[in-house]
Amino acid sequence: MAEEKQNELVAVIGGMGPMAGVKLQELIVTRRKASRDCDHIPVLTYTNPQIPPRIGDFGVQCVPEIIRSVQAMERAGATQFIIACNTAHIFKSEILDGVKIPMIDLIQETAKNLSSTFGAAPVVGMLGTLSLMKSGLYQDCIVAECAQANVLTLEAEPQANLDKLIQGQNGIKSGNLSPEMRDAIQAVAQTLVTRGATVIVTACTELPLVFNADACPSFPVPIVDPMVVIADHIISVTANSMDA
Repeated sequence: MAEEKQNELVAVIGGMGPMAGVKLQELIVTRRKASRDCDHIPVLTYTNPQIPPRIGDFGVQCVPEIIRSVQAMERAGATQFIIACNTAHIFKSEILDGVKIPMIDLIQETAKNLSSTFGAAPVVGMLGTLSLMKSGLYQDCIVAECAQANVLTLEAEPQANLDKLIQGQNGIKSGNLSPEMRDAIQAVAQTLVTRGATVIVTACTELPLVFNADACPSFPVPIVDPMVVIADHIISVTANSMDA
């Protein structure tokens, strides 16, 4: 008897912060061309806001809870997983040591998208946490895909300001999605454009909740949202396995 084919079933590990995983789920629905319920793709989602913070010297403390979350999705039938948090990718190797299924790398897929969209020599302005920028993950992946790319990170003062806007007392993680928050992030991004950036990457899943191409149509350069990139990738991977 022929072995039954298993379709891909991607698990989204969310909760970092809670709205980021919800937004990714929304994008998977809205960006899938469908006229009926059954035209959409199945996705597993585990929103786990109990995962410890991923930033600073103690960021590695997030690893055991992320592993437990992925293992729960393995038991539910997931064949691959995505972590809806850019900074958590710092601990990719430690996470993969504790799970059986492969991880879709948000950062690598974004770098591939930059290459296919903007060619070999974009000037990429990065908006992300200080921990992620210090890790060099995005910089390395972008240069691997775009050999002549110039990757700009924020200078010290705007970087400190951005970290406060993301996770400060009245930051995005506290639920502040106001127009004032959008304008403040846009001002930080503008410092990268002033230095020569030809494209901005919102390398924290909180940022596109307020700062994105639709919300800021007059922003002078394209804004790449890794959440959109990965939503399209999840749709493609799953749909192709269903059609095979």
